[in-house]
Amino acid sequence: MSTKKQDDTPTEDASVEQIHAAEPVHPEPPAGTPGAEPVEEPADVDSKAALEAQIEETRGELGDTVEALSHKLDVKARAKEGIDERKQAAKDGAVQAKEAVVHTATAAKERVEEAASAAQAKATSAAQEAQDRAASARQSAQQATSDPRAAAGQAGQKVQENKVPVATIAAVAGVLVLVVVWRRRSR
Repeated sequence: MSTKKQDDTPTEDASVEQIHAAEPVHPEPPAGTPGAEPVEEPADVDSKAALEAQIEETRGELGDTVEALSHKLDVKARAKEGIDERKQAAKDGAVQAKEAVVHTATAAKERVEEAASAAQAKATSAAQEAQDRAASARQSAQQATSDPRAAAGQAGQKVQENKVPVATIAAVAGVLVLVVVWRRRSR
């Protein structure tokens, strides 16, 4: 039933028949169709292994994605994690603050001990100087016992001449007393 148009072009029916006539007839179904024997070529084996590896990788990624999404949806667990993180940060801050206080206290203690030892050295030196002067004054007093008025004048004159060492001894003794009191209170 092929009908031709006036310009000699075949109709649709005719062109379909021509196409079917040009196709070769296969006695066996092509590979990969049901009923056909599978033919595996070396390239197919490699691509099959690659596909299986890719499938496993995709499954792993999908599992990670599902886990991440379920984590995002679990508001209670996320809130608890946030609280735990803040608790840990507060603990870390407290530990750092404690270490800073201990460091500062240790440094202050060392400075006080250095000042106390310096004050003690000055006091010892001043005490030795006072003993030397007292011995000198005793000796002068013994010499002056023959003339009490002269001795009194000499003693008064020595005190007038040595006002600075007496004041220094008194100041050092005062600092030493303050350091001892401060250390007792800090314990």
